Amino acid sequence: MQPWRFSIFLRALPTLLASLGLAGFFLTKYATWMLPVVRHALGWWSPQFDVLDVQVLSRGVDTVIEAALMTREHFVFYGHVIPSGGIITTSTLAGHMLVHVVLLTVFLAAWPARLRLEWVLRLAAAIPALFMLAWIDVPLIMTGSMHALILENVAPTSLSTARLVLAMEFLENGGRYVLILLTGCLVVFLCRKAVRQS
Repeated sequence: MQPWRFSIFLRALPTLLASLGLAGFFLTKYATWMLPVVRHALGWWSPQFDVLDVQVLSRGVDTVIEAALMTREHFVFYGHVIPSGGIITTSTLAGHMLVHVVLLTVFLAAWPARLRLEWVLRLAAAIPALFMLAWIDVPLIMTGSMHALILENVAPTSLSTARLVLAMEFLENGGRYVLILLTGCLVVFLCRKAVRQS
């Protein structure tokens, strides 16, 4: 193994183990902290709905984030009229948020830094990066799931072309990891650029 690869491995392994341990212990608390982010994003991704409630719940051995939404007024959805006042619930595993924490932390810890200041900047930048990931990933999964449920009942032939349903499927089939790695690359790039300009 080349020295630089071994160095990355030495930084990544303890970070991975620590992240997994802490993430599992703080799952419910972390998901609860992120609920305002999820609620705001759900309102943005689903402007036809009012977000009634978003909460962290236990479903057997799983911890989930569940939201209840109500149609604000009637609207046309893929050629079908959806009446106002209808309530729909959508949920996803809260553990998806832990994937953000673990992978982003490992990525930022493993990528070489030239100066100590860069490590400090990465740590500071990781916080808004995690908020951004939570704003995009989990609410988009929940919105796509909600749209899929509606389309299954009113226009099943549109499932293969619905944009938010396709986005949900992309995230669930590896897109989440692509999103996290791209976010990590952006953080590294911006922090390195800031160090060079300082």
